[in-house]
Amino acid sequence: MLLARIDASLSSLEPERADPDLTETVFRSAHTLKGAAAALALDDIRDLALALERAFASRTGGSVGEALLQAATTATLLMREMLCELGRSSDPLRAVASQARDHLTRFAAPGDLEAGTLPEAASGASVRCQEALR
Repeated sequence: MLLARIDASLSSLEPERADPDLTETVFRSAHTLKGAAAALALDDIRDLALALERAFASRTGGSVGEALLQAATTATLLMREMLCELGRSSDPLRAVASQARDHLTRFAAPGDLEAGTLPEAASGASVRCQEALR
């Protein structure tokens, strides 16, 4: 439900138009997801949700930019994939998630709407089970 709420907000956001309600929804949902993941010891999901939360913390009143929208969408897809892989060893997925988290972290600085490009491995991440988690 939290990932679906984040996805819906991200798909409604326009890169250059401020929408405080939608950015606040992404921020709060990422915060809640971070706490839930921490409570369940899902550290990779917690870390990615924290990076997403921080990236949107400074944007709750302004525009987000295309690069952040792309990075955030990739992050939600990766979190879905990680949920599908629970209980299985998935070192390649962990490496991609780490790259995506590091990329999102660059957006935490106020005013940085274009924090570089998403790492290639993260932008091509597998999302084979996303439908199962909707």
